[in-house]
Amino acid sequence: MAEKGKGRTLINFIGIPAILALIWAGGVYFALFIGIAVLLAMNDFYNLYAGKGYFPSKILGMGGGILVLIFYNFNLEISSPELIGSILVFTFLTMFSELFRKRDHFLENVTMTLFGILYISVSLGSLIPMREADTANGTLLTSAVILAVWFCDSAAMGAGMLWGKTKIVPWASPKKSVQGSLGGLAASFCVYTIFKSGNIGGLALSWTDVAVLSLIAGFLGQIGDFMESWMKRQAGVKDSGSFLMGHGGVLDRFDSMIFAAPLSYVYFLIR
Repeated sequence: MAEKGKGRTLINFIGIPAILALIWAGGVYFALFIGIAVLLAMNDFYNLYAGKGYFPSKILGMGGGILVLIFYNFNLEISSPELIGSILVFTFLTMFSELFRKRDHFLENVTMTLFGILYISVSLGSLIPMREADTANGTLLTSAVILAVWFCDSAAMGAGMLWGKTKIVPWASPKKSVQGSLGGLAASFCVYTIFKSGNIGGLALSWTDVAVLSLIAGFLGQIGDFMESWMKRQAGVKDSGSFLMGHGGVLDRFDSMIFAAPLSYVYFLIR
């Protein structure tokens, strides 16, 4: 336990300032960081159910993930027919490949390969266009979203340890509590309130924006955490990987962001 705590402290000490520096730098540096995070998280996901006999195609999945990241990074436009056609071709290619891999669980492997692209690359990769939108509009939405999710995670853990009594999803994550979840939601609200009240980052937030963005980061972000915990529990593993020492795998660290980032970005585009 002590060694695990040291690992978590080291990751926080090095990782948080590094990520904030990459957000500030933007451009290719931030895009490369998100690209690496996406591929590592996809690797965690594709390995998750290996103990249950499921083996999605990493090569095709990560290849599809890279294509999504390229579209995000270069802001490429694609029409609806092109998008539908691309999805169909990639789906059939995955099925064709799985046929000749001759593994058990054909349908499950195909589904997991495709789901990994949508769940991780499409969702987490949205941080790339979000950061580019910040550059174009002189805003700090990316920083606000990431800080709101980080503070939510930390506050939920702290509040849960101090006051947690009522379990919220014991079948998925036995240690998480209603009290901890409310603490996380309150922390997200505080982050966005500071951005609004201090007029930070050129976001010009209304109280409606604060409420919606807080719910996305502080409620739906936690749903992302619960979902990943449920997947790990069904897979019979404690962590999705060991890349980040005390934090487990990359997927463990970004599970809340996978939900919070794309929904925050979409809201900001349509608000």
